[in-house]
Amino acid sequence: MSTRGRYRNGLESRRRILIGAAQSFGRRGFAGATLRQIAAEVGVAHGSLVQHFGSKDELLLAVLRLWDEDLTDSLPELHGVAFLRGLGDLVRGHAERRPYIELFLTISVEASDPSHPAHDYIRARATRVRERVVAELKVAASSGDVLTSDEYELECAARELLALMNGLEMQWLLDPDVDLGGIFQPYLNQWLYRLGPMSMSPAS
Repeated sequence: MSTRGRYRNGLESRRRILIGAAQSFGRRGFAGATLRQIAAEVGVAHGSLVQHFGSKDELLLAVLRLWDEDLTDSLPELHGVAFLRGLGDLVRGHAERRPYIELFLTISVEASDPSHPAHDYIRARATRVRERVVAELKVAASSGDVLTSDEYELECAARELLALMNGLEMQWLLDPDVDLGGIFQPYLNQWLYRLGPMSMSPAS
């Protein structure tokens, strides 16, 4: 096998391990999952897992980085109100990423403890996501699609939207019959309507 082929196979194997680890951490939490359990579930030797990732802390951070990359890749490559409208497609796509959503919600709750190995990562990511939404609201404000440019109001609006997304995803994990996109999209339309000119249709 060529060097390029071995490298590609190595990346595919690493990704398979990380997705399996994401499922284990999502179901059991960081404290409940063990490297031996994860190794058995993904079909690799425990020693091989330790050799590649070093520790459970490092494995978790590698899983979170992969999750972050995958979800970031799915963000709409748009700006301003077009980006905000595109969040409806993003939430609908989350229905195909259950292991990541389960991981995110489980680890986010655990990581509220400052001693948790993912505390800094989760906190920094939450800040980054919120700041991206605020930045796109500012772009929308500059083009007249959002009426206010007040920093505090935009911050509150971003927190409201993200809280709704996370809350719906929790309900969906508990009850897979919950229609993530079907519930989120009308709310997103109304949210934009409240922020925008009165002439903007909530369904536009």
